[in-house]
Amino acid sequence: MKTSRFIAGLSAAIIAASMTAAIPASADQLVATGTGYTYNADYDLIDVVNAFSDAGFDAQNVLNLRNFLILNGEFFDGNDYKVMIDTAEEIKTLYIRPFSIDKLGKEPKDMTQKDRYFVYDLLQPASVDAIKKKFEKLGERFYVKTTWDTLTVKSDTGAKEYALWYGTLDVTKAVRKADYTKVSTSVVNKAASTANIKISTCEITLAGNKIAYQFGKKRAPKVTVTYQGQRLVKGRDYTLSFKDIDKDGYVQMGKVACVVTGKGDFTGKKTVYFYVVPEKPTFTTVANHIVKITPDNDALNEKINKNVANSAYQIQVCSNSSFKAPTLKTFVTKNMNVTTLNFNDLVKTGWNVRVRSFIKIDVVRRYSAWSVVQNIK
Repeated sequence: MKTSRFIAGLSAAIIAASMTAAIPASADQLVATGTGYTYNADYDLIDVVNAFSDAGFDAQNVLNLRNFLILNGEFFDGNDYKVMIDTAEEIKTLYIRPFSIDKLGKEPKDMTQKDRYFVYDLLQPASVDAIKKKFEKLGERFYVKTTWDTLTVKSDTGAKEYALWYGTLDVTKAVRKADYTKVSTSVVNKAASTANIKISTCEITLAGNKIAYQFGKKRAPKVTVTYQGQRLVKGRDYTLSFKDIDKDGYVQMGKVACVVTGKGDFTGKKTVYFYVVPEKPTFTTVANHIVKITPDNDALNEKINKNVANSAYQIQVCSNSSFKAPTLKTFVTKNMNVTTLNFNDLVKTGWNVRVRSFIKIDVVRRYSAWSVVQNIK
């Protein structure tokens, strides 16, 4: 069985070097290098490291986790990192923070290493066991075998032992998401025996077809290419390029073509599309049922966004927070330059309001996410 493990007992020199090594943002973002685009990943491996550090975990355990994720980052994505972060938050809330606040008057992230050992000594055996089990459960989800060793810490009063984490990743199982080492030999040989495989016969999927506009940034959904159920490897089996809606060096709102070009055993091109839509708007409500939307000046700049004329806001007001009939009322502004709306004669006090922006592309409205719901005064 093929496995990969980070050994915590590395020499001091190696550990010191690893502390200064550049941390890749995430496997999702790494594969976009060279295109000018970065994939849309809400969480990176450094977010996981920071979450466990802020939760008050021992520095050596955090270092082990950091190096483990760097070595195995290709097998995890932003959604996986979010699960890890949630576990760190849960452990912090249930076990660490109550003691750090009550005994030290500090948030876990502000504790010194000495403070951390002080808090660990206060934990009941059942709590220590519960923390270990949460680690083990998290590991099982990602095919990581969680093991523990002893970390001996010397103090003025003697020496104490603490649990030191190790993780062993079963790579054979971890490729449940992708085969990062090869396309199935039988699949490739079967097609290559007569001719190269056309990329047009592959399945290309995007992790969503919309990306929120951010001034000056080129962003794209994560791209996955598979052939007969086998995930292909970017750089070896295909390359990506983006025909964006660039104007004078600025990324604009609108439609973007993602061109997948075959490489190696794969030939030809295939194009899929996604949309750059306005960001989720924010707004305030004031007296007399007036809603004031905060304008995105960059998005409204016609020199940057030629499609701004095709953009506007959709506003919904309703007596219930679920925004369902019969009291639901929907309004659309003429364009995104209209940012103040008066509902004085249309709704009653206590109604809820939400706003989203959109851009019309190919005669279809492409919406942003809804804003936070507010109550009309």
